[in-house]
Amino acid sequence: NLTLAMVLFVPLFAEAGVGGSLCDGGEKVCDKQYLFVSQAWNSAMVMGGVIQFFAGWFFDRVGGRVTAVTAASLVALGLLMLQIPLLGAQGGSDVHTHSWLFVALLFANTGAEMGGKAGMATVWHLPAHQTFASALVMCAPYVTGFLPMLISAFMHSTALPLSSIMQAWVVLVILAGVCYYRLTPTM
Repeated sequence: NLTLAMVLFVPLFAEAGVGGSLCDGGEKVCDKQYLFVSQAWNSAMVMGGVIQFFAGWFFDRVGGRVTAVTAASLVALGLLMLQIPLLGAQGGSDVHTHSWLFVALLFANTGAEMGGKAGMATVWHLPAHQTFASALVMCAPYVTGFLPMLISAFMHSTALPLSSIMQAWVVLVILAGVCYYRLTPTM
């Protein structure tokens, strides 16, 4: 769940220029911008409660493997959609692209929530390790709190923009989707 790391992601997106067109007088980063980015992340987090019901229903209907692959696909799509506001900010078109932030986060967060449900399929197929497997499933969303810190450190050490890091993340999510397809039980 990306929104659990929201407080650490907000500065990364604001400093990348997302919502920068809301600033007055040519400021690089401003309060209006931080508020906009925070509201987009916060709104995606609120939708997480609704998404939980949908993800559970979907899992019960189609099983773990389809849910896992769908989850990875939605996360990858959401991360790709994040390119719209990120590249828009880089190219000076933020005024036309910053509103995509919420939509992209909604897709990525929906996929992340569904991925958590898909992990439950593995729990039932490892009877000797159910507690350990369920602990892995439950701790995964909290581990995402390290991602913004790792991304920030990587950006500072390589001088790559956030958009490039997100593109690399898409590749990792697609690879995870292939692994989900191969490893996640159907039910």
